[in-house]
Amino acid sequence: MSIIRQLTTLIFIGFLTACSSLAPDTPEPSYYLFDTPLNGNPKANKQSVGIEVEVADYLHRPQMALRGSKNQIEFSDYHRWASELRGLIIDMLVNDLSIELDSERVFEYPWRLQDKVQHHIKIDISRLDGRLGERAYLQARTEIIPNESSASSKIDTYDLSITIASSEHNDLVLAKRELLKRLSQNIAASIQKL
Repeated sequence: MSIIRQLTTLIFIGFLTACSSLAPDTPEPSYYLFDTPLNGNPKANKQSVGIEVEVADYLHRPQMALRGSKNQIEFSDYHRWASELRGLIIDMLVNDLSIELDSERVFEYPWRLQDKVQHHIKIDISRLDGRLGERAYLQARTEIIPNESSASSKIDTYDLSITIASSEHNDLVLAKRELLKRLSQNIAASIQKL
């Protein structure tokens, strides 16, 4: 019985070896992050804001989302985010709003009571994708809720796009990064008008 088992094991190993030698070489996946320069300059403004971010379900996947023909989304198996995309988006928005508002007091939800948040910003990103070599798109809805109970909230919608420099995935990442920066600039401008 053990000889039959050994022969079966050897045949199985030989079969696996033959199959693996016939399989084409698959490329290694590339992983991406958004690039943010460190800004060590002290901030003059003591304004405190908190951001709460939601993203569309299709942006929760590690594969990069590309816009296909018509209403199709394609996921690139070999081009992935190195970290959770929602977390990367939050990091960029915190960084960019800190620069735009000249304040170190930009917090991610949930924040602490002692942070004394003056404006609660709800950001719902419904689209962040693009077509390689064409355009990248960001669609978002924001609601700025002042901490003062007498003040009313401000709701804005954004439909932003930018030309992608080439058909490389890295240029799509750079375009998405620029769109997040523009969103932060718009949010900061809305806060400053309140």
